[in-house]
Amino acid sequence: MGKAPKKDETEESEALVKKKKKAARDSEEETDEEEEEEDEDSSDLEDEDEDEDDEEDDEDEESAPPDEFASDEADEELVLPKKKPKKAPAPKESKSKKKPGKVVPVKLVWGVFSNSNQRVATYRFNEKKDAEEHAKRLMTEKKATFFVQPVKEPMTPEELEKKGLKK
Repeated sequence: MGKAPKKDETEESEALVKKKKKAARDSEEETDEEEEEEDEDSSDLEDEDEDEDDEEDDEDEESAPPDEFASDEADEELVLPKKKPKKAPAPKESKSKKKPGKVVPVKLVWGVFSNSNQRVATYRFNEKKDAEEHAKRLMTEKKATFFVQPVKEPMTPEELEKKGLKK
């Protein structure tokens, strides 16, 4: 009694038959496409004969009444469009290497900024206390927010000569 019910073998066999039919149809479609390509290359006379045969087939299909009681298998077996084979990726072009930009020596200073990120004043790096006092004084006077933040600035040619960096 503790056994689970098994699937009917007939359901499994029907599914296998449907898969085989679908595979057969796909292979027939491929051969039909190859034959059509060969037919295009053949002479015009043969094309005219085939066109007449095709017209007769079309007339037969149109004259046949629609089958209202068609089997459910035809509805279940939908033909999916074939996927195009993916192309191999194109070889990547080598990018030209950029020369590194000219290195400009910088100095670090303290900047006093307003709430809208506008620099109000700058102080040397060793004068941080003076910069903070200035920000506090501006906050009390103008009743707005001011803050101190480190800023990197490029060195002037005079400063470079003092440091001995420029020859």
